[in-house]
Amino acid sequence: MLPLGAVLLIAAAATLFYAFGLDPYARRYVERLAGDALRVPVRIDRAQIRIRGRSALTGISIVNPAGYRESEACRFDRLDGYLEAASIFRSTLEMRDLVAVHPVLTVDYLDGRSNFAVLIGNLAGDPADPQAVPPTNPGQAFRISRARVIDGVVRFRSSDANGGFVSILLPDLEMEDFGDAPGSVPSLSKVLTVIFEAMAGSAIKSEDPSIPVDVRRAFSEELRKLSR
Repeated sequence: MLPLGAVLLIAAAATLFYAFGLDPYARRYVERLAGDALRVPVRIDRAQIRIRGRSALTGISIVNPAGYRESEACRFDRLDGYLEAASIFRSTLEMRDLVAVHPVLTVDYLDGRSNFAVLIGNLAGDPADPQAVPPTNPGQAFRISRARVIDGVVRFRSSDANGGFVSILLPDLEMEDFGDAPGSVPSLSKVLTVIFEAMAGSAIKSEDPSIPVDVRRAFSEELRKLSR
């Protein structure tokens, strides 16, 4: 049996790890995990992992694939949820009520293909792009009871001479089934795909007349093909 002093020392070390070491570790881990799935750099300003209460990632930036004019494809003000602390060191992270706060998805085109389609293809392992083939290990799995998107925005490049953007404000979205079958445990790629496709589909369904006709037609066709 360990002496009381050793037990207290281990407990103190664990507390310090949770207080000061877990946040930067989580930030780097999620940056690498998401970057590997999307095959573009992902940057996170700050991570706050809480044993009790809501854990949060703030200032999440997803860099555009090479060649697109904008530097960012998507940015989230915050992504938070109730994390089951014991699952941190397991192969499946368990989270309740995942909330994406003010994600802004910027849709742009290069050679007839949108950055959105490229990212979704990367997440799925696009057979047309050898570099997009997913790794043998699909990565961290997640069990999420519910996910919501709040204050989401999708931006489309306008047809005016200034090359600005049209912003579509989305209604709040809610998703419950992330797996490929009821009760299945999805990977991060699947989670990101569901969130992005829900945002894109909601923007098109809005039928906002400010979206350029050619852009709406091209983007709708991409969504149709991706949903097959």
